[in-house]
Amino acid sequence: MPRSRHPLEIHKFGGASLANGVAIAHAVSVIRARRPAPLVVVVSAMAGVTDALLDLAGAAVRGDADGARATLDRLAAQHRAAVAALVRPGPRSDELLQAIEGGRCAKRTMVIVTYDEFGGQWDHVSPPGQGGTPGPHDQWGPGTRVPARLVSPWLHGPFVVDHAQHDTTSILATIEHRFGLAPLTTRDAAVADLSSVFFPRPSFGWGHERHHHR
Repeated sequence: MPRSRHPLEIHKFGGASLANGVAIAHAVSVIRARRPAPLVVVVSAMAGVTDALLDLAGAAVRGDADGARATLDRLAAQHRAAVAALVRPGPRSDELLQAIEGGRCAKRTMVIVTYDEFGGQWDHVSPPGQGGTPGPHDQWGPGTRVPARLVSPWLHGPFVVDHAQHDTTSILATIEHRFGLAPLTTRDAAVADLSSVFFPRPSFGWGHERHHHR
């Protein structure tokens, strides 16, 4: 293998050099300025994070729930502030929803806002099919709980809190039942769709298909 014309450079960032979003952006600019030299970049925790984690461990040992919670809140605020300084703002979900509501398809549109659960470990509530809890599942999950927000002109009321059991494949099941499609897997065939929070519209083709697949 031919040797590089540039010596290997090693850069270490952590603590004060990653104190906040401005400092992180400066570290990135330093690395970019060193290209095309071969680089090894070592990054550790932001300023104060290691001490905060030690405080958190101490609070756990003492059984100090309030102290642990305060430390977690402080860490979360520090990282949220760094993200806000680094990430370029894009359209917010409410702005996107306003654009849909102002469009011609508003009365025929449902919006589902969520994110994908990652399978694997979960929080203190065992998901269906895991930890002895019965329910639809496959080798991929479900995993930890995730929130979901539905916006639709067909909701049961202006604001609905649904206590039915769903997972992310309930979105797939909803699409399948709406258009009369066959399920893709055993999991979306077994889960409940999202019609527990809205009135299905037979005039838009929803009707016997939903009952056929359930």
